[in-house]
Amino acid sequence: EAPAGFKYSLKVTNTGTDSSISATDRALIVHRLEGQDVYHLGLGTSDAATVTLSFYVRSSITGTHGGAIRNHDSNQRNYPFTYTISSANTWERKTVTLTLDTSGTWPSDNTLGLQVQFGLGVGSTFSGTAGAWADGDINSATGATTGFLTTVNATWFLTGVQLEVGTVATAFEHEPFETTMRKCKRYYYKYGGQNAFEHIPGIGQGNASTFSTHYQYPVEMRAAPTLNLGGAWRI
Repeated sequence: EAPAGFKYSLKVTNTGTDSSISATDRALIVHRLEGQDVYHLGLGTSDAATVTLSFYVRSSITGTHGGAIRNHDSNQRNYPFTYTISSANTWERKTVTLTLDTSGTWPSDNTLGLQVQFGLGVGSTFSGTAGAWADGDINSATGATTGFLTTVNATWFLTGVQLEVGTVATAFEHEPFETTMRKCKRYYYKYGGQNAFEHIPGIGQGNASTFSTHYQYPVEMRAAPTLNLGGAWRI
């Protein structure tokens, strides 16, 4: 399910109901950006850029929905926003324009620099006033619906998310598949899964009880990876 010009979307379905949304409940879709990828936006300085977030969304729940743009430092700066689902089960493109934060601490390395959050049902403890930067652990805007969590089989779709400098949402920039795949492999890479017995290509040495090998990842990963060996291994 996707709007014209797109092949896929992210789909969330509520398979149960929560009749009472407590103040500390929160259900979110979160995308995290490395600090070095948003450093040019001037976060935390007087030169902070004005940006526009655009996305395609489809939901069975109409009305006011919310989200937030924020960091995850100890000071936890946040900018809650709202958008409106005007017609149920219909793709709509939404835009949010804001000037980024001129205060707070925003990393400029490979750690979390900025995150975009879409609330699917957020209690009052984690909701804040839309349209302004503030301190706190906030994930959505006050007044946004919690109807997704209270409605069985409610659906919410998202695709075509784009954050760009300026006040105008331009057409979504479709990039080559191989470019997107290389970006994904910076965070997660799976080798094998096709055969009854797996092997890892490389150059190494071993003896009767141990084996050491050198393996080159397809791209440089964000941080030192954690290796997990699954399936059957023959020694």
